[in-house]
Amino acid sequence: MFESFMYKKLNIFLLLLMCVVVIALAGTSIFFQDSFRSLNNQYQDTSKNYTTASQSLQRCQNTLNEKAEKLNSTSLDIRKYDELYTQKTGELDTTKNKLLETDAHLKEEQNLRQKAEQNYQQALIVQSQQKQQISQLSTDINGYKAQIDQLKLQLSSCQAGN
Repeated sequence: MFESFMYKKLNIFLLLLMCVVVIALAGTSIFFQDSFRSLNNQYQDTSKNYTTASQSLQRCQNTLNEKAEKLNSTSLDIRKYDELYTQKTGELDTTKNKLLETDAHLKEEQNLRQKAEQNYQQALIVQSQQKQQISQLSTDINGYKAQIDQLKLQLSSCQAGN
């Protein structure tokens, strides 16, 4: 009986030990299942955050590439406009020099024209004076011719009377 009591107690003890092990295993399973769910949820959240961050990073990268292209294009445009500005500045300087030369030539021509106008006016005055002298001399000549005619008449009457 002692043996059977021992076996019986041992069986109960083993049964209790198995129950404790099963309960411990079930508790551990439940605990780890909850931990796994928690970790799985954290992983899914982290995965979503990573996906969102990756998409945001891709958009930022695309935006950066577009801005870099625009900046390169703008830099090229600035170089073109710098070259064009340099060219147009040179052309402007050339045009200014030509304009100054033309202006000097025009002033010289105006001075010559004024001198010619003054000479013309002086020639008109001289001509007018000469016409007056001619008119005066014509009048004098006509007077002298009349005197000559009178003197001829007097001479012919003196010669006829003598």
